[in-house]
Amino acid sequence: MNKRGRFLILYNSVPFFLDYLNSSCVSASWVLKEIPLPLKIVRRVTRWLNLSQTIWYGTWKKNLKQFDTVIIFAPCTELELISYIKKKNANVRIIYWYWNPVFGIGIPDNNTINNVELWSFDSNDCIKYGMSFNTTFYFKEIKIPENRIEYDSIFVGKDKGREAELKSIVEILNSQELKTFLYLIPDRPNSKKKKIPYNQYLEILSKTKTIIDITALGQSGLTLRPMESIFFEKKIITTDITISAQDFYNPQNIFILGKDSTDNLKRFIATPYKPIAKDIVDRYDFNSWLERFNSK
Repeated sequence: MNKRGRFLILYNSVPFFLDYLNSSCVSASWVLKEIPLPLKIVRRVTRWLNLSQTIWYGTWKKNLKQFDTVIIFAPCTELELISYIKKKNANVRIIYWYWNPVFGIGIPDNNTINNVELWSFDSNDCIKYGMSFNTTFYFKEIKIPENRIEYDSIFVGKDKGREAELKSIVEILNSQELKTFLYLIPDRPNSKKKKIPYNQYLEILSKTKTIIDITALGQSGLTLRPMESIFFEKKIITTDITISAQDFYNPQNIFILGKDSTDNLKRFIATPYKPIAKDIVDRYDFNSWLERFNSK
């Protein structure tokens, strides 16, 4: 057994990452098992009636005694889930992990967080809510193809109120004869414009020089875009003013909107990416992220 023990990760984020989360000391799973559509309707009814959901839990529930630590990705504030885990393994350590700001998810109530550790990628939330800090992470095993560059910059993601700001950035890029790929998914659930699977997004990313990163107002945690930047050696154009304090910051690789002059954007994109020291990149790898939970 690995010296850091066995981890169970109950996951709810990018599906593409699920296989990369699993390793010799980690088992990662969705909280709820995959079921056919008719049963999903039944499950929805049981939730609406406030009935127990344990019957729908994945196969992870059969092996809870094997794990020393369970990491639950927020939001998953059901008291029943945490109570179930504690009942099956009274000595297990439970970490409730925020990979998004609290203002978009909410803080669990006192009953839910009893004997549960709260951790976050956002240093401001850590101060405000008494959480422990850990960085955003990525996977060094993920690779992108070597494709011919087609775009100067790209943005792929949900609107989240960012449309006006993104279009303004694209206009600046267009005015300097820079080619941009913008794929913005409307927030409304019935939109015909669907999310691009992450593996297809990586194909697009491989064809660009830079990535556009728009952070939410008040957010201090790093999004996935800076991770993609340092792991794939792609430049980044970001609204995150605080990124200049990060250990991987280099003005040759990172253009900060609102700080750097947009008159220099074309020159910024034209210069080569300056590689980051390996030990700095490794700090953001999933295995390093996992180790930090034992450094508290």
